[in-house]
Amino acid sequence: MPVAARHEVRTGPGAFTDHSAILLDLPLTPEVAEPDDVLFAISDLSGKQPAAAGTRAYQPHKTAMSRQAASPAARAVTGHQTGPLGVRTVLDHGCGRGADVAHYRAAGLDADGYDPPEGFGWPRPDQDGYDLVTQMFVLNVLPDPGARIRALQDAAAFVRRGGHVVVVTRSPEEIAKAAAGGSWTAHHHGYWSSEGKGTFQRGVSAAETTALARHAGLAPAAGAAGLPLSGVSHIVLVKPEP
Repeated sequence: MPVAARHEVRTGPGAFTDHSAILLDLPLTPEVAEPDDVLFAISDLSGKQPAAAGTRAYQPHKTAMSRQAASPAARAVTGHQTGPLGVRTVLDHGCGRGADVAHYRAAGLDADGYDPPEGFGWPRPDQDGYDLVTQMFVLNVLPDPGARIRALQDAAAFVRRGGHVVVVTRSPEEIAKAAAGGSWTAHHHGYWSSEGKGTFQRGVSAAETTALARHAGLAPAAGAAGLPLSGVSHIVLVKPEP
């Protein structure tokens, strides 16, 4: 391995420090990643990701549950947040089959839902400027940070300035427990919950959501009430005033 000691002070465009350096000429050849290992070459919000030959297709919409009643998260939102936040209009972003939308409407709110797969029956709303956008268990089924940021950016596009976005995800602890109990296959920074269906799960903490949300122009809402929920992470975000 050739090693060259350089002790001179470097100046000009090539300067990087006035300290000595040891330059190592290492005979390394980067390994070519398999197509399935390229995290950022996948996903949009539709659940219909193009896949290169030999890759598995991610199908996040297949994680949607068929609920007969509202989720505990949606009930917590109406019980603890819509009143204090003065919410009148709500969009459930990633609503699945719409059980939570029905709950918000039954609670007297002007509520809409949106989920890209046509089979769910909730097309993209024509309006924006909602007081509150909820995003329940969406980020944890998306396979890469870029997709999570785009989902948050899309949610933020629907909320008014000064309005709020409530994000609920499965916690890292809950996902680790489910993965162990279900013999899920480790995949990148999460798990295949079903390789056959193409469903992915990752535990997402409130701190991670907050970091991702900053790329969507959202910030933590000071003084907002928390949700009395177990096994999940959640954060209340605000779209700042101009």
